[in-house]
Amino acid sequence: MDRATWLRRQSIVDAVRAFFARRGFIEVETPALGAHRDVTTHIRDFHTEYRDDAGCVKTLGLITSPEHHMKRLLAAGWGDIFQVCRFFRNGEATRLHNPEFTGVEWYETGRDYAGCMETTEALVKACAAAAGAPVVCDRGKTCALDAPFERLPVREAVRRHAGVDIATLRDDADLRDACAAAGERCAVDDSYDDMFFRLFLAKVEPHLGVDRAVFLCDYPAPMAALSRLRDDGVFPVAERFELYACGVELCNGFTELRDPAEQRARFAAQIGEKKKIYGGDYTLDEAFLNALPAMPPCAGNALGLDRLVMLLLGKSSIAEVIPFPFGAGI
Repeated sequence: MDRATWLRRQSIVDAVRAFFARRGFIEVETPALGAHRDVTTHIRDFHTEYRDDAGCVKTLGLITSPEHHMKRLLAAGWGDIFQVCRFFRNGEATRLHNPEFTGVEWYETGRDYAGCMETTEALVKACAAAAGAPVVCDRGKTCALDAPFERLPVREAVRRHAGVDIATLRDDADLRDACAAAGERCAVDDSYDDMFFRLFLAKVEPHLGVDRAVFLCDYPAPMAALSRLRDDGVFPVAERFELYACGVELCNGFTELRDPAEQRARFAAQIGEKKKIYGGDYTLDEAFLNALPAMPPCAGNALGLDRLVMLLLGKSSIAEVIPFPFGAGI
């Protein structure tokens, strides 16, 4: 990465900070080292040990997201907050992944995921204007960021591009059969998430955000993560969204779950799955769970700045917009 590219990147990051400053958000800082390893099933973290001369030993992890600490600030009454920081994901090194990457994460009180989508669209358009890139291209796909962004429920996206109506699937066996009918083979012990993403990545994702950006929203309930659930009259969905441009996923946002009992149950289920896949020891973040009842109604989002900068500067991989990408002599 050369100096000129860095300066262009920095102008986009400056636009992010200016955007939130205009809206009255407070920029915060939270720890990069957390006392609890990430329990999200398919995210691998970096973990280490703290040792002192008195013999104290504590397992720590580099954060995969600042979410837990930022929500504790929300519960303490900080109001609308954001930060530009490093995220760490082990085992992820592709043209769209780096083990250490930069993102912007924010939380806005008194809003749900629909309002957060509005904020996200305005932010991306502000960044595109700062970069002078109203239209972006990637691998032969074009996306006009100055056009209104589409809102597309997951059910409709899968039906449109894979020919499967996920609302009619009664259980994992039905999803396995649907994957097989679409030409995607699944193992007998694959989870719902495993099978869904096998189908989704092959048949749906490549078509998202072509011509104009699209918010993929209303995920199936088993994929709720830390988001609130809602019954849409057909089947339960998570108030969760991801933004796509040129088939590239840029963010992951929610109406935030505030029920500690429900969140505890989800974490416990995730830990069980994670131990099966990766092994290791995981503990619940009790400070986070204890803070949830005091957290105001809110929505939040985490957006990958490296990917957005890659698209806005017309680069082919995020390694071209990171000064020291993984494997380049770090």
